[in-house]
Amino acid sequence: MITYEENTITFNGSVPHELPHLILDLIEVDDDAVVLFHPDAGLGMSEQFRNICRYSPHGVKVWECELPTDKRMDAYYQMSPCGSGIKAQSVCSYDCILDKHSGVIVEKEFYK
Repeated sequence: MITYEENTITFNGSVPHELPHLILDLIEVDDDAVVLFHPDAGLGMSEQFRNICRYSPHGVKVWECELPTDKRMDAYYQMSPCGSGIKAQSVCSYDCILDKHSGVIVEKEFYK
């Protein structure tokens, strides 16, 4: 079981790992944690905020997500498990399916 509070994740009651941003949601994938960081944590950044990341039980980042646009303000605000991937919604009006092993977009649809 993986738990989180604010910006800290704990795998199976072991040593907690502090992450760089406030956690909005978490999905368990195999033994890892796919974390959705709060999109507002990227405000003021000069580059895109790739705010869905996968972490190993040792707190090591495995991957950062791909975003559907190249707009600096784009980020994800919601995610959920979806078959063999992760469904994520971006602030630039895209529904995306991310590969859970790489964070790469395998499907995207503009909905506005």
